[in-house]
Amino acid sequence: MIRRGIVVTHGVGSQRRIDQLDDVVEPLMTFLCRALGYANVRLVARTQVSDDRLASAVIQLTPPNGVPEEWHVREAWWAESFRSSPSATVLPWAIGAAVFHVRSTWQNVFVRNVGRVIGRGPAPPKEGIWGVVGAGKGRAFFDAVIWVVITIGYLALYLLGALLIIPLYVFLLLPFAVLWPAGIGQLQRNLVNMLTGGIGDQHATTNRQVAVAGAADTIAQALWYFLAPNRPDERLYDTVTLIAHSGG
Repeated sequence: MIRRGIVVTHGVGSQRRIDQLDDVVEPLMTFLCRALGYANVRLVARTQVSDDRLASAVIQLTPPNGVPEEWHVREAWWAESFRSSPSATVLPWAIGAAVFHVRSTWQNVFVRNVGRVIGRGPAPPKEGIWGVVGAGKGRAFFDAVIWVVITIGYLALYLLGALLIIPLYVFLLLPFAVLWPAGIGQLQRNLVNMLTGGIGDQHATTNRQVAVAGAADTIAQALWYFLAPNRPDERLYDTVTLIAHSGG
């Protein structure tokens, strides 16, 4: 029996427990069933939180002409490992981060791809893991166009949000905060979250050491299950894989 350990973790923003486990395991099951046959793949999902507070699933494979395997998938859910940074801190930081992001991507995405189109930029690598198949002038042109479209879209969205949400935020702050402080405070936080998305988590994981340590400890606990010498199930795992994205 070949046993593989897999840890999945989510990115920044509003994340619910088990969401990332579902997002990863479902397409894995679809692929494996098509590749090996539905009769040779079985899923045991433990989406109810166990004693270690980690949702898990086990994929059992019985290839017709191969060694049986078990893929043990565990979700490292760090969304509640720390509190997001307050809106008074996040909003000015987000503006600076947006300016830096546009400047850096302008130089490293748009300008470089335009240079490749006109023959003045660095040539794409032809070999190695960083090589991109078909990364010629056509690909560079579309990369530059996509950058323009995405950047304009984000700027327009944030401008519209500032025009609509900030006046409403101030309106709620002045007359109603005295009458219903808890409810108005929650509504204000929801409005700010609509405007900033996962910026609060991004600020916390890049500026606050307690937040970083809390999130990292959640992932370390999920990995410990597969890597520690004295495992709870006393099984040895042939491979251990961590699947992450974004702030994860």
